[in-house]
Amino acid sequence: MSPLRNRTSSRRRGIAAVEFAVCVPILLLLLLGIWEVGRMVEIEQVVFNSAREGARVAAAGAYIDSLNNAHNITTTDVQNRVNNYIQAHALDTTGLQVQFVDVTTGGVSDPYLAHPTTAGDTVRDTFYVTVSLPFNNVRWVILPLVTGTTNVTAISGTVLGPVWHTTKNIPFNVDTTVPVWNPLQ
Repeated sequence: MSPLRNRTSSRRRGIAAVEFAVCVPILLLLLLGIWEVGRMVEIEQVVFNSAREGARVAAAGAYIDSLNNAHNITTTDVQNRVNNYIQAHALDTTGLQVQFVDVTTGGVSDPYLAHPTTAGDTVRDTFYVTVSLPFNNVRWVILPLVTGTTNVTAISGTVLGPVWHTTKNIPFNVDTTVPVWNPLQ
């Protein structure tokens, strides 16, 4: 092997090492950015779904348990449902904010206080649920710690459409006596 060929191949290996050293940090930053954006999209979907679950619970207004006891659904029940949904996805709920707002009647603070639906009634209370989760609870990359950025942003979701209405009905009594049928009459 000639000495010229040896010098050329070792020089090329040196250039490749320098190119690798320059490109790897840029590629790693790009990869971490894609990873963080993907994580943000995933968390945003979880937050929107949790808001939808909270709105679904709020729409009922009341429920009957297995012992046939009626229970009113409060804003705390909506908050607990959202909290449980987010925790089921292994996310930190520190700083989680859940807001129930009745658009039709501004003074309604709990879902069970919404105006019930009556036969032929087309006016039902409309509401929405907003969920806000701090981004620091869900981010994986420590880039803000490295760059010194301390801005805390939040991922939030509001369930506005389709429009949520209360499905609470006015209670009524049902006669449980079975009529006797007499074929001879």
